[in-house]
Amino acid sequence: MTTISQLCEEILQQHAGLGRNLETLLLPGASSDDVSSISSDLGLIIPNSVIELYCWRNGTQEGTATFSEMAFFPIWFMMSLDESKCTYQRLADYVGDIWNPSCFPIFASGSGDYIGVCCEQNSTSEGRMECYRHATGINVEYRSLESMLETILDAFRGKLFFMGDDGRFRVKRAEYRLVAHRLNPGLERWVPRE
Repeated sequence: MTTISQLCEEILQQHAGLGRNLETLLLPGASSDDVSSISSDLGLIIPNSVIELYCWRNGTQEGTATFSEMAFFPIWFMMSLDESKCTYQRLADYVGDIWNPSCFPIFASGSGDYIGVCCEQNSTSEGRMECYRHATGINVEYRSLESMLETILDAFRGKLFFMGDDGRFRVKRAEYRLVAHRLNPGLERWVPRE
């Protein structure tokens, strides 16, 4: 079985293959105690996969690059633990019952949209990944963090992510939908459109 950190390292290699230097923008990993502290502060049971993700890297250094340069996959960058905690508290305060209170935000678009993990009853449960878009509300995007990373890696390998003529990190959306549907069966979000 592939670990979260192995998938992330492979994704970084794919970024490098596109000439993207994302690795220099990622913060050093947090400790599992750091994640446990935030988990306790928020009253959430953060899945082991997310703990491993944050121990691998503690998000993206903000303020030194564009959102496109910071993107782990097109439009989405990984927030630091502290930023994720602040975002969780902000969403709980302002979005109210639109944001799932058991969902811990991990990725942000820079325009008010977030992807987070649903924190289930125990840390061995791999919660589904939900997306909050301020324009459309909540959708389940991926079956788990692992399936999300596998989808991203498969998209890289299939050359579905690319650098546009404008220098921005882009995705072939229709083809990505098919990959996401195959690796996340049963999710309405990725059902192919007619």
